[in-house]
Amino acid sequence: MPIVNAKTVNPAKYRWQQVKDATSTAPSLQRRGNGTENWVGLRKENARGQYDFHILVKARTHQPLTLALLKKQLVHSLLRQRFEHPDIACEAFWDDKFGPLIRYTTPSDDLEANIWAQASVQIHATPQNGFELRREIAARREAQNKSSKSFTVHALADVTNHDTVMNEGSDLEFLVHFNHIYWDGISARLFFGDLLRSLGQNLEAARYDWGQEIKNLSVPLLDALKIDIKTLSKDYDDSLEKFVASMFRFDSSHSVQIGIDPGLPDLAVLKLTPNECQKIIHGVKRRLGTGYTITHLAQAATLLTLLKTNPLSQEALLKKSVIMPLPVNGRRYLREEFAHCQYGSCQACAVVEFDNLEQFAVDFEDKVAVADALIRAMEVTKKSYDYWLSKPFLLPLGLAKDNFLSSLLESSESQPDGKTVPIIASDGLNDQYIPKTVSSQDESLVLSVEDIICLTDSYTPGFGLRMEAWNGATTISLGYCDGSYTSEEAHTFLQNIKGFMMALAG
Repeated sequence: MPIVNAKTVNPAKYRWQQVKDATSTAPSLQRRGNGTENWVGLRKENARGQYDFHILVKARTHQPLTLALLKKQLVHSLLRQRFEHPDIACEAFWDDKFGPLIRYTTPSDDLEANIWAQASVQIHATPQNGFELRREIAARREAQNKSSKSFTVHALADVTNHDTVMNEGSDLEFLVHFNHIYWDGISARLFFGDLLRSLGQNLEAARYDWGQEIKNLSVPLLDALKIDIKTLSKDYDDSLEKFVASMFRFDSSHSVQIGIDPGLPDLAVLKLTPNECQKIIHGVKRRLGTGYTITHLAQAATLLTLLKTNPLSQEALLKKSVIMPLPVNGRRYLREEFAHCQYGSCQACAVVEFDNLEQFAVDFEDKVAVADALIRAMEVTKKSYDYWLSKPFLLPLGLAKDNFLSSLLESSESQPDGKTVPIIASDGLNDQYIPKTVSSQDESLVLSVEDIICLTDSYTPGFGLRMEAWNGATTISLGYCDGSYTSEEAHTFLQNIKGFMMALAG
């Protein structure tokens, strides 16, 4: 008997439709949430801030600057961004049907657009750093119990007031808070990279024909696919069944033992230096060939860290599996004209399953045995990645899978069970999206970007791992809920991952 009865997704259901909003005479379009938008858009969870995320960027000034002037520049930049990518100003509404309604309403005039942009930027003259501000925002989010808007840009500097001049070489931080309904990690980086680059341009005199920007709303994913949705066949049906079946087995996966109390989001961070990264990459390719990457190794190292953190008996090793579902950037499955500029959420999926765990549960003090176990785990990982990513229908499969599973989540009240499967998401190179420097139109340097990290919020027991690279270095972060996991546990877990990754360095 099939698990998923309605396997295909109907493009017409998710297209933009005109809507008459009694509160506004301006043109308004809305569409139903699809895929990831639905599981991060479960009303109760989204209201509490679950899966909200932030991008934290550390920068340095190269010209005199005040926070007040910076806000003015950001406001002008956001107006252009809204005209070119109006999706950034969408709002979510919930009715009695499954999935949020994502609505865009054009501003009635320049004043309304400017009010929106002004409200989207907050400046802070404070000794706080971005991590501390994020913690403060998280505490407020939980207390408000109200879904946040699409994004807010925070700029922080340790100055007396908003008009204090920051001289050349001053530290400046940007913390951008995102509601996950409207964004994924890639679109958030695209947005902020575009925003930074525009700071070097003089946009004060720019004027926009509001009402025309509505034509720039992102094409719904099912209408932007390379493949024709009508050609989906038995291979698609079987693959969807296979993926969903693995998700039903997910609850039986071996896992890390954690607490069951809720709390506030927190983060542990581990940095691999450029030199360490080069040694790791060289070691991986020397042992396994050019088709293997540091991402495959990170997945393998996470598996061994799990087995080291929560060892299994010999009998359990024969029976248990580890199941790791992974987000995948779905833009590779879009037509060329959409693939490189698609804002919003565009997530496909893959899953890696490790069976016969006794082959990975080696003596972790034996360097040769550890290296062999890592290689075996990397081979499993690459085979799984290659299998799923080769499917030309992986994006509609991911949308259908997320719609099905999130509808189950909406109708059930799950309770914390004191366990979590460590899943590591690889976001690739931040350098692809974020500029290292920002220059003015006369090519003089305005800002340099020193570091970047992405943080996901969780108020419920569990944790997630993220790997991202910037300027030759790699950051592995562990986001967790502080009611169910401790800073010491998180840092120990990360150190174990690093230790296993360095085992193949050479």
